[in-house]
Amino acid sequence: MAHQHFILFIFSLFITNIYAQNDLYKPANSKEINFTTYQELRKSEPNIKIKSVLNNGTILNKQKYDSLVANAEFSKLKSVMFLDTLSNEVTLVYKKQSKEDLKKNEEKFKLKQKDDKNIRKKLNGTAISELELKDLNGTIHTLESLKEKVIVLNFWFTQCKPCVAEFPDLNELKAKFDSEKVVFFAVSWNDISTINTFMKKHKLDYTIIPNGNKIIDYFKIPHYPYNIIIDQKGTIEYIDETMSFNIFKKMENKIKNLL
Repeated sequence: MAHQHFILFIFSLFITNIYAQNDLYKPANSKEINFTTYQELRKSEPNIKIKSVLNNGTILNKQKYDSLVANAEFSKLKSVMFLDTLSNEVTLVYKKQSKEDLKKNEEKFKLKQKDDKNIRKKLNGTAISELELKDLNGTIHTLESLKEKVIVLNFWFTQCKPCVAEFPDLNELKAKFDSEKVVFFAVSWNDISTINTFMKKHKLDYTIIPNGNKIIDYFKIPHYPYNIIIDQKGTIEYIDETMSFNIFKKMENKIKNLL
């Protein structure tokens, strides 16, 4: 059930507010932008200010956001994106979707899940041609710089409770291979600022990769948390596809076999 919840969460990343009005709120001095433009802005300006508001113009705070997710209302709404042409600030305005739109989105999502699953099957056991990971300190890690090392990738985000709950297990797994040629990365779509604030209260010994949308999309990550192991030649040796008992023991054995 936890995995299903977070699949739904990612499907509705830009969706929110049950109390939305029919008339769409539009910030002053702004123009509507599409998701592609939004992604380009996030890439070119990682620290760009992003504000989320409800359709009545009030700020979407954490308490309201958590309430919407907990009550399964988050997936019933969608966002319209606006760029302030003066301050270069992005505002995400969330509004309620019609029943027809919800049905269409559900159908599209199911098709995407199926397509992504087929891509993951094709990826498993194949060699990747490139990999670029930029960590919190700005250091870039590539296949070349990680040559002859086993690469362990954990996919997570700050609001994912199951992700955070497994931090101690991830730290324990990493500690077992501290003297070996194994590198551990935690890839998140959260931005640097969000992660830095979050990590003040949490401990994760992996090298953290913020703004990881590109690699998340490449591997077609279906839910969170999710783990992938890549061998010394760049071959994807392990993809955790379903919930499994003793998952960390299985990962440990896989790494040992590769070494």
